[in-house]
Amino acid sequence: MGISVTNPPSNGPSRVEVLTSLIFKCAVDAATTNAGFFRPSSLFHVVNMRIKIFKNDPEKVVGNIITMVHEKMTDSREIALNELVSKLRKGKMEIKERNVEEIGERWENIYSVLGADPNLQIYYMSSICGFPTYDMDFGWGKPVHVKFEIPEEDNKIVLFIDTPHNDGIEATLRLPEKDMVILEQDKELLEYVDS
Repeated sequence: MGISVTNPPSNGPSRVEVLTSLIFKCAVDAATTNAGFFRPSSLFHVVNMRIKIFKNDPEKVVGNIITMVHEKMTDSREIALNELVSKLRKGKMEIKERNVEEIGERWENIYSVLGADPNLQIYYMSSICGFPTYDMDFGWGKPVHVKFEIPEEDNKIVLFIDTPHNDGIEATLRLPEKDMVILEQDKELLEYVDS
């Protein structure tokens, strides 16, 4: 699914924050339509902590240093797009961890949320937008097109990557098939999708 989202003003939300919120909202709407009722839903969005912890040379750090922003919606009225974008942006701005130990403590809190409510729908989202994916050359040339492979699981997963020409974002989704059928016809989402 290729989606054109231009960068908003520097003080506004990023294109990834807007797209994350839009897809989460539309996916929850699709699940609600299928179930016939709203189920509490949580969005977990991965945040790269390298730039916060290693401000001088984050690209020289080896390994994954990430945390997640968590937004839980317990009422379908909470899922207005502008409010969701604001909550996601605020959550990312409020991350205060300054070292790996504090990130570990945050993960403990995240794991407690994951196991707390068996009726909770959980959506995991991550982005590598902004990474030099199409500039990598391992000796046989730069990639023409990069795609994610999401294993068949029971999870709801969305991954974002820049388009090859950096003129939009591609989203790879793993959702239940019944939800995908409805999502693919969502008029609000289709306003942003390139064919």
